[in-house]
Amino acid sequence: MQKNKSIINFLFLFVLIIISFIRSPYIFTQGRFVSGDAFFYANALNNNWLYSLFLIHREAGYMNLFSNVSSTLNSNLINIFYAPLFNVYFCFLLLLFIFYLIIFTKSLLFNNNYEKYLGSFIFLISPPFVFEIWLNNLNAQVYLGIITFLIIFAEYKKKNLLLYLPILFMAGMSGIYSCLMTPIYFLKFLINKNFNNLMTLLVLVFTSLIQFSLIINSKISNNLSAGKIDFFISSNEFISYTYNVLIRTFFSGTFPNIIASNLNIVKEDKNLLLVLSLVILIITSYFLILFFKKIINSNKEDKFIYLSLVYLFFVSSFFVVVGGVNDIIAGRYAVIPGLSLILIIFKLSFTEKKRIISYISIFLLICVFITGTIDYRNKKHITYFDCIQCPNWREEVLKFQNDENYKVRVWPYNENKRVFLNRKLY
Repeated sequence: MQKNKSIINFLFLFVLIIISFIRSPYIFTQGRFVSGDAFFYANALNNNWLYSLFLIHREAGYMNLFSNVSSTLNSNLINIFYAPLFNVYFCFLLLLFIFYLIIFTKSLLFNNNYEKYLGSFIFLISPPFVFEIWLNNLNAQVYLGIITFLIIFAEYKKKNLLLYLPILFMAGMSGIYSCLMTPIYFLKFLINKNFNNLMTLLVLVFTSLIQFSLIINSKISNNLSAGKIDFFISSNEFISYTYNVLIRTFFSGTFPNIIASNLNIVKEDKNLLLVLSLVILIITSYFLILFFKKIINSNKEDKFIYLSLVYLFFVSSFFVVVGGVNDIIAGRYAVIPGLSLILIIFKLSFTEKKRIISYISIFLLICVFITGTIDYRNKKHITYFDCIQCPNWREEVLKFQNDENYKVRVWPYNENKRVFLNRKLY
């Protein structure tokens, strides 16, 4: 029985890999450097490995160790013509590890195979997982944040802990999302004071202290990008957050745009959009209040899960609103808040006893899968999945070999997105 279960799990993992490949066959077979990844790669190519490994991008304000490690290995071990492929598959390892945590480990978040399989699809095709974060190292911190969250609910065996600790260190040193979850790890330690919980907590405390120290230093030195760490919330931010986190999370972009078009709702009508955003926020608040009541009446284990999900939603929302570089809360900024909402609905659909709440939760979950499937390989963004008149990396490198002053063009499609490869390549 156990053997058959393992076979089914591996077959399901294979299906997930095939679905991943279908989204962007070109990227999996040819590789890709988006502009941010190319910056890290060019830096590693033009400097020694020690400098590249500990690079801190001052405008971002924090260290992205995952990108540093990827670009350092790539520039020193891989032929430059295959560098984009290494870049893609190094990032794909994170998605595979997410599938591993969901399917093959015992978790408080997913109680049975049915929940595990549905949960895997949430992390692959749901609307928050937009093209912007797809298989690029610059936004790998989003996937690392998700891994950090999943590890909270995973069973800690000795062999697992030896795997989790370095991954948590990598995650914490690669962005802020993982650091935001330190209080949840602290709560878990308070509930169950053992060595494993203490070690995972200490790793995140250590990385959080480093990252937030770097951010504070960058802010004091005026190195942060304009707009970062701004506590003023504009009307544009409020509307953008409501649409991209509270609406698009469940209905993607296609259906809301069709409805808005039929109702003659335009982006310029800010007053109407503000009213609609306020109504949606009130409805969301009502569901969160119901969820809080459920938390109060839950057992100790479920209470920890629900509190973690609510905490993740509020803290990640606060972070993306305050830490974003402009008034648009979309793309990578909406992933974690949107995902936490979906997981709340996911838990409600399986555990809520009130029929009306259960039916609404199931309806929203169905919408997530339908709209996510429709937009999974949306033609609107096809140029970010397929190379259609995009810069060819091999040709660009050959041009550089013929002219060392040539700046190599990279994705996305913009003449200004160029990097300078200073090292001799032949």
